[in-house]
Amino acid sequence: MQAAGPGIVFLLSSIGPSDLVSNSAAGANFGYALLWTLLVIAAARFVILEASARYVIATGESLLQGYRHAARWSSWVILGAIVMRRHLSNLYHVLLLGLAPGFLLGWDSGWSRTAFSLASAGLAFAVMYSGGYKTVERFSKPLAFLLGLTIFITMLWARPDPGEVLSGLARPSLPEDNGGGLGLMLVIVMLVGTGVGSLSNLKYSAFTFEKGWRDPSFLKKQRFDLIVSLAAAFLIAALLQVTAAAVLQPAGLTLKNAEELIPLFTAALGDAGRILMAVGLWTTVFTTYVGSNTGYSLLVCDILSSMRKTGLSPAQRSKTFRGLLIFFCLSPIYVLWTSWKPVPLVIASSALMTLAVPLVTLLLLRITTDRERMGRYVNTPLATAAMVLVTLASLAVTWQGAAALLKRL
Repeated sequence: MQAAGPGIVFLLSSIGPSDLVSNSAAGANFGYALLWTLLVIAAARFVILEASARYVIATGESLLQGYRHAARWSSWVILGAIVMRRHLSNLYHVLLLGLAPGFLLGWDSGWSRTAFSLASAGLAFAVMYSGGYKTVERFSKPLAFLLGLTIFITMLWARPDPGEVLSGLARPSLPEDNGGGLGLMLVIVMLVGTGVGSLSNLKYSAFTFEKGWRDPSFLKKQRFDLIVSLAAAFLIAALLQVTAAAVLQPAGLTLKNAEELIPLFTAALGDAGRILMAVGLWTTVFTTYVGSNTGYSLLVCDILSSMRKTGLSPAQRSKTFRGLLIFFCLSPIYVLWTSWKPVPLVIASSALMTLAVPLVTLLLLRITTDRERMGRYVNTPLATAAMVLVTLASLAVTWQGAAALLKRL
């Protein structure tokens, strides 16, 4: 943990309720058969994140400043996408922040969910507003430990089949879609959307920039930081799939939304399942709420700075960052007084982010192959080929998944 930097914040800001739903649905509906997709997703994510951070380190600029060099209009497109993504995500984050404590304490009613949501969201806001990125980084370390420990204990309690786990990792195949729960293609789109979701991945470059890793002397440290982060993300996602495959599938319990997680694990594992999943769900939602609002606020600061000839001064950047936190955190509170449910928001948010992968990856490809700016840190042929492959693959998945999403909605 002492060596952890932007990667630990990125890890927790990226593992959210969408990951819980998509990976638990993969295990509950298709057993261990989709574990191999996590290896592919991790490899694709490394390609994108490594290139993003390498741009920051090689040029000393933020990634979004680089995007503006490549295409000035991209700043407005990404700004609009960030505002939509953050609001949509915060709607279901706020709802879920009140769900888990109620199940844990046995106080699950309308007023208790509202009270728990406001208390959790208020605590998260205080963490972000009080000290910015540095405070969030310090806060992330114990939460990362708690999240990993909770999921690991749940997996041990489930007693999965080691042979089936190895087979799911080593033998790529697509299982038969049995029509129960979420469909196969929609689950794959959700896995890709949460694992390779382009806007989410932009946060790592923002955390790298904010950390001060802006020259080549940090390259080795940054790559180690990234490898540790992605290894942990892979492990958590795999544990979720394995646990659901061991607990839910044998019992014939299929998963459709995050609200079903705690009742389903309670039915399968009793009070232990209720406690573990409630703690895991709250920790996941809280950490991604903190990390994502911090990351996207920093990204918007980068966009606004790139639009000004003189950029933003440290004082202006700090003031803008705090203003964005207030907007992102307060604007979705109205959802507590609606009848909306988390599941359509989770599915729509994950799938919509997949649509942005080709655009952002192509822009990243363009700026990281610019030898004038990147110098000796320009893309290698292998990195360029990998980024092209990721873009083409995301287009194929998006095309097939759009139809599946429309059918579900």
